[in-house]
Amino acid sequence: NLLKHDKIAVTEGKAKELLYNFIKKHSDEGDNKLIPLGKGISGDIRYIFDKKMISEHNWRNFVSDQIVDFGGIIFLLKVLGLYPQTINPNTNKMSNSLEAIAIHLGINTDCLHEARGDVELYRHVCKHLFALLKKHLPKAKLPFK
Repeated sequence: NLLKHDKIAVTEGKAKELLYNFIKKHSDEGDNKLIPLGKGISGDIRYIFDKKMISEHNWRNFVSDQIVDFGGIIFLLKVLGLYPQTINPNTNKMSNSLEAIAIHLGINTDCLHEARGDVELYRHVCKHLFALLKKHLPKAKLPFK
Protein backbone atom coordinates (compact mmCIF):
# COMPACT_ATOMS: atom_id res chain seq x y z
CA ASN A 1 0.00 0.00 0.00
CA LEU A 2 1.90 3.03 -1.28
CA LEU A 3 -0.31 5.58 0.48
CA LYS A 4 0.36 3.93 3.83
CA HIS A 5 4.06 3.67 2.97
CA ASP A 6 4.32 7.37 2.03
CA LYS A 7 2.94 8.37 5.43
CA ILE A 8 5.75 6.59 7.30
CA ALA A 9 8.61 6.88 4.77
CA VAL A 10 11.64 9.02 5.63
CA THR A 11 14.16 10.76 3.40
CA GLU A 12 17.47 9.12 2.57
CA GLY A 13 19.29 11.67 4.71
CA LYS A 14 17.00 10.95 7.66
CA ALA A 15 17.44 7.19 7.14
CA LYS A 16 21.23 7.60 7.31
CA GLU A 17 20.90 9.56 10.54
CA LEU A 18 18.51 7.00 12.03
CA LEU A 19 20.82 4.09 11.12
CA TYR A 20 23.87 5.80 12.62
CA ASN A 21 22.04 6.73 15.83
CA PHE A 22 20.50 3.25 16.11
CA ILE A 23 23.77 1.32 15.89
CA LYS A 24 25.54 3.85 18.10
CA LYS A 25 22.87 3.59 20.81
CA HIS A 26 22.41 -0.19 20.73
CA SER A 27 26.16 -0.85 20.77
CA ASP A 28 26.57 1.32 23.86
CA GLU A 29 28.54 3.74 21.69
CA GLY A 30 30.76 0.90 20.47
CA ASP A 31 31.47 -0.69 23.87
CA ASN A 32 29.36 -3.75 22.94
CA LYS A 33 29.57 -4.16 19.19
CA LEU A 34 26.44 -5.41 17.47
CA ILE A 35 26.45 -8.72 15.59
CA PRO A 36 24.47 -8.63 12.33
CA LEU A 37 21.97 -11.47 12.13
CA GLY A 38 19.90 -12.68 9.20
CA LYS A 39 19.98 -14.58 5.94
CA GLY A 40 22.37 -13.37 3.26
CA ILE A 41 23.45 -10.64 5.67
CA SER A 42 26.76 -9.96 3.88
CA GLY A 43 24.81 -8.65 0.88
CA ASP A 44 22.80 -6.34 3.14
CA ILE A 45 25.98 -4.93 4.65
CA ARG A 46 27.50 -4.40 1.19
CA TYR A 47 24.32 -2.57 0.18
CA ILE A 48 24.67 -0.24 3.18
CA PHE A 49 28.22 0.63 2.11
CA ASP A 50 27.41 0.84 -1.62
CA LYS A 51 24.54 3.25 -0.95
CA LYS A 52 26.77 5.20 1.46
CA MET A 53 24.22 4.83 4.24
CA ILE A 54 27.15 4.89 6.67
CA SER A 55 30.90 4.83 6.22
CA GLU A 56 32.72 1.56 6.80
CA HIS A 57 34.77 3.33 9.48
CA ASN A 58 31.68 4.39 11.43
CA TRP A 59 30.08 0.97 10.90
CA ARG A 60 33.13 -0.81 12.34
CA ASN A 61 33.05 1.49 15.39
CA PHE A 62 29.70 0.00 16.40
CA VAL A 63 29.29 -3.33 14.57
CA SER A 64 31.36 -6.51 14.85
CA ASP A 65 33.03 -8.13 11.85
CA GLN A 66 31.33 -11.34 12.96
CA ILE A 67 27.93 -12.13 11.45
CA VAL A 68 25.31 -14.79 12.07
CA ASP A 69 23.84 -15.94 8.76
CA PHE A 70 21.17 -18.52 9.37
CA GLY A 71 21.61 -19.87 5.84
CA GLY A 72 24.86 -21.37 7.13
CA ILE A 73 23.16 -22.66 10.24
CA ILE A 74 20.52 -24.42 8.12
CA PHE A 75 23.26 -25.94 5.96
CA LEU A 76 24.98 -27.25 9.10
CA LEU A 77 21.70 -28.68 10.42
CA LYS A 78 21.11 -30.43 7.07
CA VAL A 79 24.61 -31.93 7.11
CA LEU A 80 24.00 -33.18 10.66
CA GLY A 81 20.64 -34.67 9.60
CA LEU A 82 18.71 -32.32 11.90
CA TYR A 83 16.87 -30.41 9.17
CA PRO A 84 15.13 -31.83 6.09
CA GLN A 85 16.86 -31.67 2.74
CA THR A 86 13.46 -30.98 1.19
CA ILE A 87 10.30 -29.50 2.59
CA ASN A 88 7.76 -29.62 -0.23
CA PRO A 89 6.92 -33.29 -0.94
CA ASN A 90 5.12 -32.33 -4.18
CA THR A 91 8.10 -30.63 -5.80
CA ASN A 92 10.80 -32.36 -3.72
CA LYS A 93 12.47 -28.95 -3.45
CA MET A 94 13.67 -26.95 -0.47
CA SER A 95 12.83 -23.31 -0.31
CA ASN A 96 15.40 -21.29 1.59
CA SER A 97 13.12 -18.30 1.89
CA LEU A 98 12.56 -16.77 5.30
CA GLU A 99 8.87 -17.60 5.01
CA ALA A 100 9.41 -21.29 4.17
CA ILE A 101 11.92 -21.74 6.97
CA ALA A 102 9.68 -19.97 9.49
CA ILE A 103 6.65 -22.03 8.50
CA HIS A 104 8.69 -25.24 8.76
CA LEU A 105 9.76 -24.21 12.28
CA GLY A 106 6.15 -23.45 13.24
CA ILE A 107 6.63 -19.68 13.48
CA ASN A 108 3.77 -17.34 12.60
CA THR A 109 4.56 -15.34 9.44
CA ASP A 110 1.71 -12.80 9.54
CA CYS A 111 4.20 -9.95 9.94
CA LEU A 112 6.21 -10.92 6.83
CA HIS A 113 7.25 -8.16 4.41
CA GLU A 114 6.96 -5.37 6.95
CA ALA A 115 10.40 -4.08 7.95
CA ARG A 116 9.93 -4.45 11.69
CA GLY A 117 8.06 -7.72 11.21
CA ASP A 118 10.84 -9.21 9.08
CA VAL A 119 13.40 -8.30 11.74
CA GLU A 120 11.32 -10.00 14.43
CA LEU A 121 10.80 -13.02 12.19
CA TYR A 122 14.56 -13.33 11.63
CA ARG A 123 15.08 -13.12 15.38
CA HIS A 124 12.51 -15.85 16.07
CA VAL A 125 13.91 -18.10 13.32
CA CYS A 126 17.42 -17.76 14.74
CA LYS A 127 16.22 -18.49 18.28
CA HIS A 128 14.52 -21.67 17.00
CA LEU A 129 17.60 -22.72 15.02
CA PHE A 130 19.87 -22.10 18.02
CA ALA A 131 17.49 -24.07 20.24
CA LEU A 132 17.61 -26.94 17.77
CA LEU A 133 21.42 -26.84 17.83
CA LYS A 134 21.43 -26.64 21.63
CA LYS A 135 19.11 -29.63 21.90
CA HIS A 136 21.38 -31.78 19.77
CA LEU A 137 24.69 -30.27 20.91
CA PRO A 138 23.96 -29.76 24.62
CA LYS A 139 27.50 -28.83 25.59
CA ALA A 140 27.76 -26.11 22.97
CA LYS A 141 27.76 -22.51 24.17
CA LEU A 142 25.40 -20.62 21.88
CA PRO A 143 24.84 -16.85 21.75
CA PHE A 144 21.07 -17.01 22.43
CA LYS A 145 19.40 -17.98 25.68
